[in-house]
Amino acid sequence: MQMTESACLRVRGAVGQRVGTERNGLTIVINSLRIYKHGSPAILRTAFLLTFAAATLGSLPPVALAAAPAPFSAVYNAHYDGLPLKAKAVRELRRNADGRYEFVSTASAFFARIRESSTFDWTDAGPVPRQYAYVRTGLGKNRTTDVRFDWGAGMAENVAKRKPWTVPVAPGTLDKLAVQMKLRADVKRLVENDAERTLVYNIAENGRIKRFEFELFDEETIETPMGDLRTVKLRRVRENGARRETVFWLAPAYDFLLVRMFQRERNGTRFELVIRSLEQPDEPRA
Repeated sequence: MQMTESACLRVRGAVGQRVGTERNGLTIVINSLRIYKHGSPAILRTAFLLTFAAATLGSLPPVALAAAPAPFSAVYNAHYDGLPLKAKAVRELRRNADGRYEFVSTASAFFARIRESSTFDWTDAGPVPRQYAYVRTGLGKNRTTDVRFDWGAGMAENVAKRKPWTVPVAPGTLDKLAVQMKLRADVKRLVENDAERTLVYNIAENGRIKRFEFELFDEETIETPMGDLRTVKLRRVRENGARRETVFWLAPAYDFLLVRMFQRERNGTRFELVIRSLEQPDEPRA
């Protein structure tokens, strides 16, 4: 079913999780912003799992307050260009005893392991990040990122010893995982209000503030291992004539959780991610 023109959304952001697997010397790493194919000359760039950063609150309807998210644990299957290559990614949202949230993405394959996490507070405007961490082992060079947000000083600092950096951050800036929670809340409000909005998101990454643009353009019922799911579709907005394509499917029945992703590169190679299972503990929302 095609969405009404007024329900069209433009979102800017980046994307957020990593998966690694290997077969016959081929290693695929699904990064927050790219897919790297180790063992081959090609380096495939992609945008994976919806990492966007904070929107200007004034662009939302006056009643648009972000409801606190419910904890969950989701498992995904990954398929690369029709090859018998499979990887499993797990993404979990937890609420700690101190009331702060921790969003964790983990992946492991053979000797490789990747863990990405965001610790944030939740406000009426959405997530306020406190710390973002990324650790990769067993895939080429090990890598560690540890970003601390100092809102009093208006700075984000990567305190990891390798390639440290500091960047000024304005209120509303997010990290690559916390932004996914903000996105879900914003898309839900925009769809329910049948509103057309341009949302600008900022992410602190590698010593810079980055922005990406996406468009909410359609609805579709898709088949998954969890059964048929009604979804809304987001696509990456690219320059005219671009041969790359990135599409995301979010399920309203699960608070607009990512349930499918499709990526096609310039050379025609394709990558797909599909949700396999979801657990949602019976915990009341704040």
